[in-house]
Amino acid sequence: ANAQVHVGPGKTYANIGLACSAHAIKAGDTVYLHKGTYPGGMLIDSLFGTAKKWITICNFKNDSVSILGQWTVSVAHYLRMTGLTFNGNDSASWANGSIYHQLFFNYNYACFTDLTNITVDHCSFMNLLCGPNKYTTTNTAGNVSIKFTGTDTFQVNNCLFQGKIGRAHV
Repeated sequence: ANAQVHVGPGKTYANIGLACSAHAIKAGDTVYLHKGTYPGGMLIDSLFGTAKKWITICNFKNDSVSILGQWTVSVAHYLRMTGLTFNGNDSASWANGSIYHQLFFNYNYACFTDLTNITVDHCSFMNLLCGPNKYTTTNTAGNVSIKFTGTDTFQVNNCLFQGKIGRAHV
């Protein structure tokens, strides 16, 4: 049967990285993020959904969930991320050049086979930073909201991208 994996303060898994490293997420499961602020630096790895049993990561009911910094997804099949808010990179990480992406799909072993059938839907990417950092002195440098490398079949639907001076919908 499909399971519900609850992540957050006071739950079995304090963050999604711990749930992934414990191999708690299986095909057909829904991962619920509960109210809170979640750190960057999470590795979301080894999620093996199927065409008939997608894995879904979303906020629990109407809980306010804020994700700070970068989440890296590596080795995932039939994964849907929906209703999440990626709330920018913190200024210190941006200044030292250590974080560039809010959501990074980066293959681990084999290009075009590690990441297949990925959907990002109704997510918000807020407080996008740009400007000088460790690697540039110009105001043209900016972080990337979502980056796909070596990903086969992906969709980004109904998402909001908002920086300090503008916004866009995709």
